[in-house]
Amino acid sequence: MLRSHLPKEESADDVTLSIVLHAPHPVVVPSATEPGKVLLHLEIRNKSLQTWEASTESGPLLEMVLLDSEGHERSRQTRQCRMLAYPTRLEPGRGFNLPLFFTLPGLSSTGEDFRVEIRLVPGREVLTGLLRVEPR
Repeated sequence: MLRSHLPKEESADDVTLSIVLHAPHPVVVPSATEPGKVLLHLEIRNKSLQTWEASTESGPLLEMVLLDSEGHERSRQTRQCRMLAYPTRLEPGRGFNLPLFFTLPGLSSTGEDFRVEIRLVPGREVLTGLLRVEPR
């Protein structure tokens, strides 16, 4: 499980959403040459004591990037989160799980470690961590 972190300049009046990535360790794919789609689950939750209210009419963008061990981008996904569009509100403690799919063009036969970065734009939450992907 990968948790997000906030920059140090967080304001006490700011209501932000927490994001947590739920993924098996390691992630197992059918083959190295054609790994196919990998399914992960992103938990989006209001962990503050105040109600979170949407600020955009189309919802924030969700960006997910996978970087290999050398820092090269191997996969990028950007999608609009319409379920968080205005006038959506999340009461304290409320949230939902969002399925995320990503594809890899190929994989080492012994598996690979990736650095994953996920963020909501607008927003200040950034999730980073390591993800191990291995062929069956």
